[in-house]
Amino acid sequence: MPGRMAALRRRLWVVAGVVLAIAVSIIVLAPPEAAEAGNLGLLALFSLGRMFAAYALAFVFAVAYGTTAATNRKAAIVMLPLLDVLQSVPILAFFPAVLFFFVNTFNGSPLGLEISVVVLVFTSMAWNMAYGVF
Repeated sequence: MPGRMAALRRRLWVVAGVVLAIAVSIIVLAPPEAAEAGNLGLLALFSLGRMFAAYALAFVFAVAYGTTAATNRKAAIVMLPLLDVLQSVPILAFFPAVLFFFVNTFNGSPLGLEISVVVLVFTSMAWNMAYGVF
């Protein structure tokens, strides 16, 4: 067993060396592209923020909608079929309308694009979460 661990450790060092060599060669051969790669951490943070915002909105919606549908029979008669219809519409059907609406509402501002992304991710999660709460 110790021999296998040592061999695995050597392989990992070799893989790490190859990855490092590739990274250094990209930096040397293509400096502009390497400079853009420095923004990946910030872009990942923005993406994580959008996902968290969409999840928080979907969670609030799901708890409110699912609880209301579960506790109020008259409301459930309308709410559950509506939720079923909304769940059956794929996100690609929402995409053009949501993007057009928010980008035009914010006059082409990047904020409109960000809000449309959050709304589209929200629609991917909210319906299923509401059924889970119900």
